[in-house]
Amino acid sequence: MTLVILSTAYDVFSRLNKKENPTQILKSFSLLTNVTNLFKLSENEANSISAIHGIRSLSIISIILVHTYWFRVSSPFTDEKTRNQFLETKVSSVVSAAAISVDSFFVLSGALITRSILKEL
Repeated sequence: MTLVILSTAYDVFSRLNKKENPTQILKSFSLLTNVTNLFKLSENEANSISAIHGIRSLSIISIILVHTYWFRVSSPFTDEKTRNQFLETKVSSVVSAAAISVDSFFVLSGALITRSILKEL
C-alpha cells in the first residue's frame, strides 16, 4: 500500500511539474496512471474496455480449472481418505474460494452488456 501511495504521489508531482519522462518503474504502481489506463478506450476498440475482457478471461480460466479439479475430488470413484486429504491442503482453500471468480465473471459481463445497451440508447 505504501508503494502505491508513494508512486501515485510521484506521478502527480511529475505531472504538475511537467517532467517529461518520469521513471517508469515508479509510475507502474501509480493509482492515477493505472486507473487512467484501465478506463481508456483505444481508437479501434471504442465499444469495449480491454482490461475488463482480460479480467473476465482470467475469471473463466479459474472457473474451468476449479471445476475440473473439484470434479476429480468429489467424484463417486474417489475414496473418503483421498477426499479428506484434499480438504486438509491449501489448494482446497483456493477451490473453496472459486465463488469469487464466478461472481466477478458475472458482474463484469453484466457491466459490459449494460454499457453496450446504454451506448445504443
